[in-house]
Amino acid sequence: MAADPVANRPAYEHDAAGAPTYARGKKWPASALLAIPFAILMALLVPVVRKLVRWRACWLTVLAFEVIMLPVEHAAVSVGFWVYNRNRLLGPTVWGVPIEEPLIYYFLPPIFAIMLFELAAGLLTGAIKPDWRPWLRRWARRFPLLAPREGPPRALPGPSAPTPGG
Repeated sequence: MAADPVANRPAYEHDAAGAPTYARGKKWPASALLAIPFAILMALLVPVVRKLVRWRACWLTVLAFEVIMLPVEHAAVSVGFWVYNRNRLLGPTVWGVPIEEPLIYYFLPPIFAIMLFELAAGLLTGAIKPDWRPWLRRWARRFPLLAPREGPPRALPGPSAPTPGG
């Protein structure tokens, strides 16, 4: 006999606004931690695409995205279409929507997408010439394994290449 899927569902409660919610598992802000890789990649991209991104248009795009999506998200939370695990959130809400939605999901991805687009366009048009040496020098101070080696390149270990005619 198959397991009853309803038995595994969490018990829903209702918050002050009447939206369904639940708390399952240990308190751990998983959704906020998922933004860390985006933030790291964006920090690495900013120096490369800083002069190519049209920042006014970028911020207007983010603003338009926020203005459109926040009411949609509010409506979805209000009627119970979206239900959040309180133990996986930071806690504060904006108009009944967890703070992670407008700050992390509606703020970082549009900017990241614009930066990736400008990076790809810059590489294809030649506006960006990839030179990783300054980046490597900067990071080699923190991570010595990244430091460029001095002198001629070393031969790889293993059998040597056959000589011509032999």
